[in-house]
Formats: sequence, structure tokens, C-alpha cells
Amino acid sequence: RSAKEKSLLLNYDGRYETAPDGEVVCIARQDLVRVIKRLRKMPPRHVEAYRMFCADGLNCAEIGRRMKLSRARAYEIVQEAMLTVMLCLDE
Repeated sequence: RSAKEKSLLLNYDGRYETAPDGEVVCIARQDLVRVIKRLRKMPPRHVEAYRMFCADGLNCAEIGRRMKLSRARAYEIVQEAMLTVMLCLDE
């Protein structure tokens, strides 16, 4: 196999993509550090709702049920958390 073939990664849908270079990996790590620092400053309810939405894939109705909030309030909390994270990545 060629070096190019060895550097290919199989994507989740069966397509091949090239492996990210070192600069891309470094930038992604820096972004992750910024997100983690920002999450530590957020209210616990925002972090929990953000985790349930992004990591667990729950919708706002389910998040509201689990957190004993209305769906609308759960939506607001998720949106506030997502905006906070997005803004920290723009800094």
C-alpha cells in the first residue's frame, strides 16, 4: 500500500477522507480547551442541558422532563449554552 492509502480514514458512511494534519489537530485541541474552560464557568443547569442535547442527543422536551422544566425553558437553556460555546470559539 502507498503512503496515501495508509493515511486514509474510512468515514462513517463508507467514503474515504484523508487524515487531518498536525495543525488541524492542534487547533482542535485548543478549541476543546477553550470550550471546557467556558463550560466550567457556566451554571450547572446549562452544562447539564448542553450535555444532554449535544452528547446524549435528547430533544428539549425530554431535557425539560428530566430537569423538571418546561420544554420552552429547556430550549432557552440549551440555546444559551450553545451560544456561549459558539462565542468562545470565535474569540
